[in-house]
Parts: sequence; structure tokens; C-alpha cells
Amino acid sequence: MTDNRRMTADRFYGGVSSRLQNLRSMLTYVRDESPTRNELNQWVIENTRAGSSDAVSHHLTFLESIRLIELSDTGCELNKYGQRWLEDQTPETLYEALSSGVKGFDTILEALQEGSMTDEDIMDLLVGEFDEAQMSKPGPAIRHREWLQVLGFVEREDGVNRLTPEGRELLEAETETESEARHGTGEPTQGAVETERTRLENATDSEPQLIDDEEIYTEARRRARDTAFSELVRQAYDTTCAICGRSRETPNGNPEVEAAHIYPKQEGGADDVRNGIALCKLHHWAFDTGWLAISDEYEILVKEAPARNGYHEFKRLEDDKITLPDEEQAEPHPMFLTEHRQRHGFNDD
Repeated sequence: MTDNRRMTADRFYGGVSSRLQNLRSMLTYVRDESPTRNELNQWVIENTRAGSSDAVSHHLTFLESIRLIELSDTGCELNKYGQRWLEDQTPETLYEALSSGVKGFDTILEALQEGSMTDEDIMDLLVGEFDEAQMSKPGPAIRHREWLQVLGFVEREDGVNRLTPEGRELLEAETETESEARHGTGEPTQGAVETERTRLENATDSEPQLIDDEEIYTEARRRARDTAFSELVRQAYDTTCAICGRSRETPNGNPEVEAAHIYPKQEGGADDVRNGIALCKLHHWAFDTGWLAISDEYEILVKEAPARNGYHEFKRLEDDKITLPDEEQAEPHPMFLTEHRQRHGFNDD
């Protein structure tokens, strides 16, 4: 597969010490104000040490290349990594963004795992690893190293760069993820599941998106996210079916209730708790096949198909209200409920 990522990274204003603060402030401004490009350029000039509009445009183009922002002829909005980072504030998200658009960050971290390196050593490493890394001076390598410093994965002292404990943890997590993805077996680690739980919980502070961007997930992270989604939804409903109110268990104590996507997973439906509902196996099947739907007032709707077996059983549920989670932020969002009704023709009934 062709790797179309660029070889060089660009800085952002503020140096190593305040770069993240400046970047966070700028992305927040983009999110809240939806500025024109001229307005964004002016904001950067007024709020950082930027010297000229041309220099600002150069840096903004780099941020677009790593999908923090999306630029048009007139405006600017957050792209997927910018949205995620403002939500979770984790260095891992910015590392994913940088690695999605620029080569060499993982190469540097892996080499530092074996021992400390100078900037010249990093330059030689990149030149030896990548044909397109045409460097005679370490400037491009320094920009890579600075970003890794900003994220807390590398520390520098007396001209020597070393991997931090956080950098080692990142490499260990990446190695574990790659191993799971290669073999396609094994359960996700508890640490990976907890990370995804935190991300899903934080996501309820923002407006939901109908569809997840699958491109950002490795296979192992997808499994961890699936587990976290299932746990959070079943927990929100106290492992009780939202439609019939029953809570069954196996002899070993495992709950029967399942975490159903309201807008279906096979259509890319978001792993958002607000796109989830806890259902017993029967009502999960009935919900997914279009027997049942839910109104924006959380009333149960039943498909008019009296000639079909099962209709009269489901008809008894009509107009009952579902059991809602105790936490309001976990309640089904109207956007997902509307899409489910439209998908199964309830809005036409």
C-alpha cells in the first residue's frame, strides 16, 4: 500500500512549553466561532507570537494535513482528530493525528527504547529509514522530536533525548494492539477497555454523531470499544430490558440483556451510549427487525402487521414507555430514534 504521508512535521506557536495551550485555544475558537480563514489567521496573530499571515497559513495547512482542522476557501472547522482531542485531551489522540499525516514518529520512539539519542542521531535514523528523508541538517528531525516532547513521550537534557515512562507505555500499548490485530484473537486488555469507556463517557458532553469514523480504529481498539460500549449500556440500564423490564441471568450469573445499537452498527452507527439501549434477546431481535420502534417521547411503537405471527404479542406493548437510565446523559438521543424509525418505515405508518 502506498504511504502518502509527508516526511516533515511543522511546528505550532508557543514552543515546547506552551504549544499545547495555544493549539487547544485555537481549536476551541474554531469549534465555537466557525471563523473564516481570514478571521482565524487574525486570531492566531493576535493570540500567539505569529509574525505574518503567510506564516500562519503555512502552519494551518500542516494542521489540516494531520486532520485537526479542515480548511475551505472561506472557512475553517474541526476535523475528526481536532474534535476528539478537544473531547478527551489525551496525548495519544494528538500522537494518532501526527502519525496519520507524518512518517517517522513511531520509528523515533522505537529507537529511543533502545537508548538515548542526539538530534543528529535522529536525523541519521530517519535518513536511513526513509528514502525521501533528504536531510543534511537536523532541522526536520528536531521538529519531530519537539512534538514528541510536547506530548510528554520524550524528554531532553544536555542535548540528549530519552524516552519517558509515558513514551514506554505508549509503545507497549501499540505493540499489544498490533499483536492482537495480527492474530485476531484474544480479549482486549482491561486497560484498553477502560480507555474506551472514558472516551465514550466524555463523548456525551458533545452533540452525537450518527456514524463512527471507522478509519481511526485498529482491530484491537475496535474490540476494546465494542466491549466498553456494551458494558456502559448494560450498566446504564442496570442490566434490565428497557422494553419488558426483565432481568434474566444464566446459572453462572451472566446477564441475558444485550447492548443494542439504535442506529445499526452494520450501517456504521456510532458507539455512543445515546445510540444504545439494553434489550433482552427477544426484544433486541424485534427492535432490529422492525417490529418495534421508540418515539421521541420514549413510547413503544409496534409495526402494523396483524397477519404475521408475533404481532398480537408485540401489540400489547404499544404506547408503553420504555425504562430509561437513571443518568439523563445516557438516555436514547432523538437523532438515533428518528433514524431507526425512518429505517423501518414507522414515520410512514
